[in-house]
Amino acid sequence: MSHAATKWAFDQPELHRDMKPSEWAVLMVLADCHNPVNGCFPSQDYICSKTNLGERAVRDQLTHLRARGLIAWDATFEDGKRASNRYHLGFEIDFQ
Repeated sequence: MSHAATKWAFDQPELHRDMKPSEWAVLMVLADCHNPVNGCFPSQDYICSKTNLGERAVRDQLTHLRARGLIAWDATFEDGKRASNRYHLGFEIDFQ
């Protein structure tokens, strides 16, 4: 967990007044999973379990967060198979 990531995520609804609670919940899970050294790799199943949202709702909220410019992600692969995405959060120095 990264205190900086959690604080940043906690402040976002104030900056984005139209942010839905479900969108914020997904952002908070990503912030909670952020590791300053290794990054952020929660599975969508994990995000679902922590937010009590369905898969489709989680994917929708991730898309909304990306459209706002708050997150980005890269697909990752292990042994040639798709693994959890690597999420980049907007407060990170190398965020694009």
